Amino acid sequence: MKKLVSIMLLIATLFTMTAGAAATVKKSNKSVIDVSTMKDGYFTASYNGGTEKRIKVMVEKGTQRYTYDLKNNGESEVYPFQMGDGQYRLRVLRNTTGTKYSVLNTFNVDVKMENPHSPFLHSSQYVNYSESSNVVKTAREITKNAKTDLEKVDIVYGYVVNAMKYDTYKAKTVQSGYLPDVDMVVAAKKGICFDYAAVMAAMTRSLGIPTKLVTGYVAPNNGYHAWNEVYIEDIGWIKTGKLYFDGVKWTTMDPTFTSSAKNSDSIAKFIGNGTNYSIKYVY
Repeated sequence: MKKLVSIMLLIATLFTMTAGAAATVKKSNKSVIDVSTMKDGYFTASYNGGTEKRIKVMVEKGTQRYTYDLKNNGESEVYPFQMGDGQYRLRVLRNTTGTKYSVLNTFNVDVKMENPHSPFLHSSQYVNYSESSNVVKTAREITKNAKTDLEKVDIVYGYVVNAMKYDTYKAKTVQSGYLPDVDMVVAAKKGICFDYAAVMAAMTRSLGIPTKLVTGYVAPNNGYHAWNEVYIEDIGWIKTGKLYFDGVKWTTMDPTFTSSAKNSDSIAKFIGNGTNYSIKYVY
């Protein structure tokens, strides 16, 4: 009888473990969506179909939608829950013909994060780094004597602005789907706005400072652009270089413009409080 009870308890335990796994992982058509890291503000997806067809990940919450590329070699990639807590629909799609896609996998999940800033504290597909990345080592080295997050942001921002130059050739030839390799960008000491923003975000996130990589349009010509927003808790207006940032709200940091204009007063005035910027996507 005791043996039977033990077996039943074992079965019950295995069932509970399996049910828990099923609640966070969805496998379908050679694709996997894993939301076990939901509380930390991100999920992973992978596809090992080995097809030459383009694979996409679509993230939807209400009327908001983000679409990303996904590799076809089974490698997991990281995507943020940047739209906050709530009901999400996650899908893996495969291109069929032209602009048409078929759905390989769908996962509906109610996202609840421990920290609302979590999506902007981790590596992701657009801000891709690891503990061994040179940008992480550099960020820690140059800020080792800083006593506050504000000082760290000031130092990192100054480093990115002064160490890099704008790559006009790359800006003219960059292909759709381009993703920055932050270590390569820093080694080359040049890049486009996307590169500047990715390096800045990787450095400050690795220091535990919430940082957004933002893309959108800039007046007066509505050119597509990328920049950063950084959050410092419990601080009002703070001064970083020649730009002012609101530590209570998300505020604008534009390392590309500041670097290209060599910290001029005119560019500081243009960037200002962000009214010349129109946000489209946040990563």
